[in-house]
Amino acid sequence: MQFPAPPHRARVAPSSNAARRLRGLAPWAAVAFAYVGLETALSVFAVPYARGLGLDAGRGMTSLSAFWVGLFVARVAFAALRRPARSAQLRGAGLAGALVLAAGAGSRAPAPEAVFLATGLALGVVFPLLVLFAGDAWPERRASAAGLVVGAGSLGGLVVPWLAGGIGDRLGPVAAVGSLAALALVVVAAARAPSPPR
Repeated sequence: MQFPAPPHRARVAPSSNAARRLRGLAPWAAVAFAYVGLETALSVFAVPYARGLGLDAGRGMTSLSAFWVGLFVARVAFAALRRPARSAQLRGAGLAGALVLAAGAGSRAPAPEAVFLATGLALGVVFPLLVLFAGDAWPERRASAAGLVVGAGSLGGLVVPWLAGGIGDRLGPVAAVGSLAALALVVVAAARAPSPPR
């Protein structure tokens, strides 16, 4: 059996406006840096956060699991709803995540599982959307665009836990987790770039 030929795709000349395309990726790279940094820092500080609330390490590990359950549920629900992707959804997710993290750290309520679950639910759509928008920003080189943006996320995963650790050393692990609300606001600010119609 022979597969049909792939649909014709217009040959794209090497882009003479690569600098403009890279500038178009900048907002999504900033979102990736903030989001992956936040995600990694939450993973690192789940147990210290629980201990900072006077709880045992097991509660911290359960909280981390709750975070990933929240991410999973949010992504599946978003896919099932089949809503058009818009940058406004990233802004809403970032704002919700910031409010949850700030409230969780500020209240010091002994319910880290609820804080981490709500954070995952709030931020679950961020990563899939930023990869999608990166591809839309450079449609003739979608894979390269996604690779650059995800690379910026990896840098955030390296830098943010280190910075949050500095805050934790001075103010404690609950403050370190609360400081991540600022990164969720970076998502809000960076996602002000218009998303192309889909």
